[in-house]
Amino acid sequence: MTGCLLMFDGFHITKKARKVGNEVGGICREHSPNFDVSLKDIPTLQKLAQAVHVTKTCHYGTEATVFSLGPLRKENYHAVPVIISPSCKAETHPELAEVIQLIIAVYNVYGKPYLGPMLFSSSDGDPVYRGAQHIIFMCTIPEIGSYLYIDLSSLVGFNMQCAKDGQVSAPDTKHIVKRTSIFCTIVFED
Repeated sequence: MTGCLLMFDGFHITKKARKVGNEVGGICREHSPNFDVSLKDIPTLQKLAQAVHVTKTCHYGTEATVFSLGPLRKENYHAVPVIISPSCKAETHPELAEVIQLIIAVYNVYGKPYLGPMLFSSSDGDPVYRGAQHIIFMCTIPEIGSYLYIDLSSLVGFNMQCAKDGQVSAPDTKHIVKRTSIFCTIVFED
């Protein structure tokens, strides 16, 4: 066992309801906890339909956030999607941070014994994703003398911040380069 990487990104989805087991899927995670999404009877479905189509207090997801685990090893290292969750994009970075912290807590109980510790988290340049990662993965500095402190302190130009359990954020370098090139174009254009 060497460890695991948590990856997440958003993908456009068709705005429609879907049957997922005995529940209505395709409804946004931001507002669906306020409603019964079970397929138990017609009045329950009518209340949900009214919330989506009439009062607009719940929405179809316009994007699905896909959370995947990528084992860090030589064999069987492919990413495995573990959660696909529709979003109406109303979620704030503190709310997404709560979702990620829940995923990490569940992983520590069920995934860690098989894949090892979660070491990294990676996502693209979406501001909500970056903000959520900042809340979780930039909240502490490892203890002086710890393996993580020694490893991070040797990386010139990098900060020493990490999550409470020692995970670090590994942002997608493609988006860092893109933001840097846009900044340089704006600054040096004249």
